[in-house]
Amino acid sequence: MTIRTQLEDLSNEIFLDIFEYLDANDIFFGFTSLNLRISLLLNSIPLHVNIHRTYCRHELEFLCNHLKFHSDQVVSLQVHDQICDQTNVIVYLFHRHDFINLHSCIFYSINSSSKLKIVVEKLSKLPKIVLFRIIQSCNVKEDKLNTSDAFEFSQLILIDTPSTLRSTSLYFHYNHTQIATISKVTTNLTHLQIIFYGTLNDISIYSLIPLLRIHRALRTLCVTIKSTHVMGAYNTNLPNLPFINENDLPISSLLKSFDLQIVMAPCDIYSIGLILHCMPNLYQFVFTFIRDRSLSPFIMDLIHGQNWQEMLTSHVPYLKKFDFHISLLKFDQPLDFDDIVNSFRCLVNLYHQWDMCISRWEYWPNILFVYTDHIHMWTLNYNHLITRRENDIRSITMSDTFYMQSTNISNLNNRQLNFHHHKMDFFMPNDRTTLSIQLPTILPFQNITYIVCHLAYPEPSVIAFLQNATIRLKQILSLFTRDDDDSQKYFDNLSRLVNLSNVDTVEFSRNNDIRRLNVIERVL
Repeated sequence: MTIRTQLEDLSNEIFLDIFEYLDANDIFFGFTSLNLRISLLLNSIPLHVNIHRTYCRHELEFLCNHLKFHSDQVVSLQVHDQICDQTNVIVYLFHRHDFINLHSCIFYSINSSSKLKIVVEKLSKLPKIVLFRIIQSCNVKEDKLNTSDAFEFSQLILIDTPSTLRSTSLYFHYNHTQIATISKVTTNLTHLQIIFYGTLNDISIYSLIPLLRIHRALRTLCVTIKSTHVMGAYNTNLPNLPFINENDLPISSLLKSFDLQIVMAPCDIYSIGLILHCMPNLYQFVFTFIRDRSLSPFIMDLIHGQNWQEMLTSHVPYLKKFDFHISLLKFDQPLDFDDIVNSFRCLVNLYHQWDMCISRWEYWPNILFVYTDHIHMWTLNYNHLITRRENDIRSITMSDTFYMQSTNISNLNNRQLNFHHHKMDFFMPNDRTTLSIQLPTILPFQNITYIVCHLAYPEPSVIAFLQNATIRLKQILSLFTRDDDDSQKYFDNLSRLVNLSNVDTVEFSRNNDIRRLNVIERVL
């Protein structure tokens, strides 16, 4: 005889196990008002609120109606500030409820509001908060948190730090300059992720020094220094890094892991060394540097391995893991790749399974017939702790100019380019040939899903205007000409760089060279 077990027959322990896998809205929707026993259980369990961007207003109101009687049970909160049909969800939620037992709080994509101060005020009074994060877009234009609200959150977390707070992420664009005026604050913060964003007069790599002076209990630090300054190719009027008294540096003896990203801001081996001097017991260091203008002497120091060896062994003798990702452009002097790779061989035996690669490819910016090298350097085990800049350097990749070299030749065939964005502009001039250089067996650009194919020079408007008269003549003369060899070379060069099976979008740029239209057929 079959014995049927009904839901009401399950033990309290099984119900409690089930509730651990459900967020608050699912629990309220599925179990409210079943019977007195279940209602008593619901009054005793910790609740996890997760309001994601696919929510609708009626779901939010349903949740808030039940939180009137259960807000003191909420221990974790994850809220997207904009849902399908409503914005400022965070303000809406905190205006109605006090989450006095909140342990974990994560806000996504906050929209500034005059009522956000209510949220900050309530957060400051939470007696049990352990984890707090703000995650905005990595794209500055999509970050909707204004300067005033950014200051309030920065002040709360970095200076008026709750004594119970252990981990925080301030992933929004702000300069945090107020920390420079604070002499001493005792905090228990052990994990910090933060962006310093501003002009070169407000932020630099040395913005870390007052931060380390305040938060001496840190064990993990993840920092992005991102400048608003547009560095021209020949701009020599950049602000110099300020003078730092080496005898007055803070010491963060507990810090074990440090992830540093520099985006369009100056730094050199010396300044990095000063920061690392504050971390004598560091175990792991990850460095990312992105610069989209020409080389300068301080950048040349960063691509020489012996400089890194001297600096690292001097300041962080207990370091076991060192990885980097360096992406920059070169307009002028040629680089000796053999010299660069050989200079890094001194690190191969210094760190476990350490290996680095350097690649270059010619790209074409918006200046006619001015080609530039994109230099890309990375280590075998480079793995970012935070989301990197999605489009670090956009360019038109020239077809047969790709080159890669490694400190370990045997590993070269198992390497793919650490290329983080998914869109590539590709161009092959008529006089180019099929790639003849040795490439890794794994295609270098594995992540590309969107390709823009250029069939002719993307000519600046002035030159295009001057050439309009000859274009029509060229079209007439070449109307019935097909160059299958040219189209095959174009396809071969593209397929040796990109995994075409991953590509879901192909765009052909506007061009006036009708002789190469057969390339479209070949690529498709």
